[in-house]
Amino acid sequence: MTAGAHATTPPLSVRPAGVAVQVDVSATLPNLILSAQQVVLYAPALQRADVAEAVRRAITERGTQVYLITNRSSLFTDNSYSFRLLLMKVPTYLTASQGTPFVLIDGRAVTGPGVTGPGRATIAARADTAELTTWVERVTRAVKPVDAVQAVRTWVKEKYGVTLR
Repeated sequence: MTAGAHATTPPLSVRPAGVAVQVDVSATLPNLILSAQQVVLYAPALQRADVAEAVRRAITERGTQVYLITNRSSLFTDNSYSFRLLLMKVPTYLTASQGTPFVLIDGRAVTGPGVTGPGRATIAARADTAELTTWVERVTRAVKPVDAVQAVRTWVKEKYGVTLR
């Protein structure tokens, strides 16, 4: 299984985000996700159980359309929240990028380390949201979503040295 899209790093990782609102929304992020119709999560390393749970609930309770963009190392770490979302049939795209985490919630971007782990998460300016949306479109057009069955096979082989057929 390859890292998939070698698209450029998300735009906000190369320069400071042009933030429209400086308010830290990391504490309310799970509620924002729960109220959304569409969520696109770029999570190079998803460490927040509450965000993963909000995504799970949004899918199962509200039928929210969710997409995940992550990288191979995050997907295959022990106790990976990204892997759990993949197993819930969340379309998951792999990229080699290691940029600033962000989430597009109904077309509005929230960026910063607090999206996926400790730290601040702030609402991005419209121009930055447009750049992130364009980057997401490039990544999702460049590669197919990860096949969950193949991902399980890969994980079992790497973890236990057993090849599943």
